[in-house]
Amino acid sequence: LKVFHNCDPSLLAGDVSTIDRKALINKLKKKYHFDPNKPTIAFMMSNLNGSFRAQLAKKIKEKYGEKYQTVSLYSYNKYADIPYIADLTPQEWSTIFGLFQLTISKYFHGTMFSLLNRTPVIAVSAEKSIDGMPNKISDALERMQLSDFYVCYSRVFQRFSAAGLSRKSNRETTWRQLCAFCAASQKC
Repeated sequence: LKVFHNCDPSLLAGDVSTIDRKALINKLKKKYHFDPNKPTIAFMMSNLNGSFRAQLAKKIKEKYGEKYQTVSLYSYNKYADIPYIADLTPQEWSTIFGLFQLTISKYFHGTMFSLLNRTPVIAVSAEKSIDGMPNKISDALERMQLSDFYVCYSRVFQRFSAAGLSRKSNRETTWRQLCAFCAASQKC
């Protein structure tokens, strides 16, 4: 008898490379003025984060100017270049994360779909555990030995101050930069 731990069926999405990325890019260009040639940082935060998501978008603009375009998924962020992308099919949703150079997400699905698309991700949360039990993101990242990509809200801005992301759009360079970025401060 084999037993597998699967904390969410989204991990069973499999190969997302078979989905028509050109059609998704065309839709994003037409409806949201998405520039597929410009490196993109995506936010997946909620309205419950208070001013955190606004501060995050402002901080990225402050540090990188127009070198990156920013996109907000799931909830409106008026400080992002594309404040809200809302009308995605499930297939497009699972694929869009592959268009980004970095995702900053407080949500499990944003974290997992970024990883499935080989997109660097910073998973942000207020707590690593509740009553001694790890939350879903923390548990999944620890099981995948990626817990360095999990950050408490209070440490995100310290990490942006301590290290930076490469201005190049090369995904491998960005991944190495993200590793350095995450190592720049202590874990939660």
